[in-house]
Amino acid sequence: MALNAEQLAPPKFVADGHTIFMTGQAGVGKSRLVTSILSDCKSWNMKVAVVCSSGIACTVYGRGIASTIHLFYELGTAEIPANMILERSTAIASLVNKIRHVDIIIWDKASMSSSRILELVNLLHHSLAVDANNMKPFAGKQIVLVGEFLQLRPVPNRFDEGSFMFNSYVFATAMSHRIQLQRIMRQSPDEIEFAMALNQIRLGNCTTSRSK
Repeated sequence: MALNAEQLAPPKFVADGHTIFMTGQAGVGKSRLVTSILSDCKSWNMKVAVVCSSGIACTVYGRGIASTIHLFYELGTAEIPANMILERSTAIASLVNKIRHVDIIIWDKASMSSSRILELVNLLHHSLAVDANNMKPFAGKQIVLVGEFLQLRPVPNRFDEGSFMFNSYVFATAMSHRIQLQRIMRQSPDEIEFAMALNQIRLGNCTTSRSK
């Protein structure tokens, strides 16, 4: 199935080398766009890593394509001080190799990862960068964040208050291009009431009224 008009923008931003945040309610085709972008990147011989904030989210892309953010960056549960995580992760040769050679990181279900996790990932990229003077976010690696902050949120622990990643200075600095998809693809135009109900649940503003 061909991409619709509004879905054409994110792949173009990625093709032009931009770091982007792509959002939109369930059913707008975010996962399908990730698959399309992944296919494009491979055709450009770009090394791409697909990471997700949960193991269940990884299954959308098939076996061996995606891994959790914690597994990819060797974060463990991340329930230890940040300096200990950095010391441990940067000592793992396979992680050093992955980070130094990857070109693009596609991070799906980003709403479930906290501002602390985003900042840890940014610090890891800078700690392992070949160019130690590269001050760009993620040491210049291209990031594609995908998520819907009105759905699941981060889970707090004793080292992490569970703040949304959009509260982080890294998000504010890195995500200069933010794209919100609005056209619902999963429901047909005949399912107006169902689509309205889903949107009300998303916004936490459910009513008992029926559309005319």
